[in-house]
Amino acid sequence: MQNILIHLSLALILIVSFPFSSLADDAETIPFKDLVGVWTMSQGGPNHDLTHGQVEDLCGMAVLLFHPDRNLGIHMRWQQDDKLMMSMDVQSNTPCTYADNQLTCEMEFTALGKSLGVEPGITHFQKVRDGVYDATTFKPDGKTVDTVQTMYPCSMTIPEAQAWLEANS
Repeated sequence: MQNILIHLSLALILIVSFPFSSLADDAETIPFKDLVGVWTMSQGGPNHDLTHGQVEDLCGMAVLLFHPDRNLGIHMRWQQDDKLMMSMDVQSNTPCTYADNQLTCEMEFTALGKSLGVEPGITHFQKVRDGVYDATTFKPDGKTVDTVQTMYPCSMTIPEAQAWLEANS
């Protein structure tokens, strides 16, 4: 009886884990050049159904700049009644590494011009459809998921986004 339970347990593990292992193997490789540009993120978790208007509203508050040299900038601006209430910038100190759909960076956090320190930044990307990706960020231990959000492209270029950031700092 004990041998039957062991065999059933092993079979159950294989049946349950097989779909996950095959999904990991079939994950589409995302070239870094497909990430270069200006992006925004869904709020409160993944959302694959944002409208163009919702994306543009988010692009007016928070942008991610993936530079061709593999530097990353994450910038947030909160305004109320045309007055800047809060700004936060997270910038890579050196070019990030990118392999197997994962971006690894050393990020410096700055709020209202004051440095809040440096931490590792680890983000894994998974393609939802052309130009839309789920981004899973991990806590500094590199194993614990911090957030999962959906990335959408903004209609502005990197120089336009940088000008917008300077004007709203």
